[in-house]
Amino acid sequence: MLAPMAKVHVIGHRRHLDEVLALLHRLEVLHLVDVTDDPGVRLPPLHVDEAHVQAIEDARYLKTRVDAVLALVPNPPRPEPETDEPPTVDLGRLRGELDASGPELEEPMHRLDELTREREALPRHLGSLRRLLPLVPELIEFDGYETTAMLIDARHAAVLGELHAALVDEIGANFEIISDEVDPDTVGAVLVFPGDEAAVVRRLLGNEQLAQVRLPTRFERMPFRDAIIAMERRLTELPADIEATSEAIDDFVRRHAHWATCAERLGRRLDQMGAIRHLGATAHTFVISGSRNATSMRCAVRSPTRSVPR
Repeated sequence: MLAPMAKVHVIGHRRHLDEVLALLHRLEVLHLVDVTDDPGVRLPPLHVDEAHVQAIEDARYLKTRVDAVLALVPNPPRPEPETDEPPTVDLGRLRGELDASGPELEEPMHRLDELTREREALPRHLGSLRRLLPLVPELIEFDGYETTAMLIDARHAAVLGELHAALVDEIGANFEIISDEVDPDTVGAVLVFPGDEAAVVRRLLGNEQLAQVRLPTRFERMPFRDAIIAMERRLTELPADIEATSEAIDDFVRRHAHWATCAERLGRRLDQMGAIRHLGATAHTFVISGSRNATSMRCAVRSPTRSVPR
């Protein structure tokens, strides 16, 4: 059932406009109507000058920056409760804080993202290496030689024969491919080759059916067994690293908790500044035209003035 609508005109002195808009925004009871669409108001729209437009742009720019910073934080602070006063923000101070302190958050957030990805990826790498470990000779590391590992769909195991033939043609017989079934659907292979032929080997391994086991940079030069031990150790270290980094982020948020309030107030202020162009005005008064119980275009404002239902 549709709620009945009541036409409302709010009339006041222009010096109280910000207060009235703040109050109406907090109450959220008025559907704003542009005065040019209201035949009951025979006043020109309130003039919006270049300074007002610039103020809107400045507020929108800063709100976007604050929102972007707060979006990086898993548990951003809550804004302070709304008050009956017009929402005010010291834009110069906020801009200075963002310029000086905003980048301070980027490093721990980037670090936390890397640590989280590492915690998710290491078990997968460990799983692959453990499957391949039975193929690796005890003394796989020789001076001047490198190794690479592959997991191949058993249906395409013949590609290893093609790789062997291509390697013989390109670098001679100075290499070794050790392969075996690691599960019913997968063949594992370890390639040992001269380090100075790495570019040629990488080109030949470009075959899409050869899925190389690529390890994180810090482990890729290690012998397989050493890499497994190092990965297992790293997995035990990661929780403490993540906790320390999260604490650094929390400390930053505690020192800048007022940014959440600034973002909320800037949003309210932008609503109010945008509403101004829909009002009617004389040299000394304003008229807000609207209807009650609307569910859209909530006006953003506040302060005691007389409202006259019609």
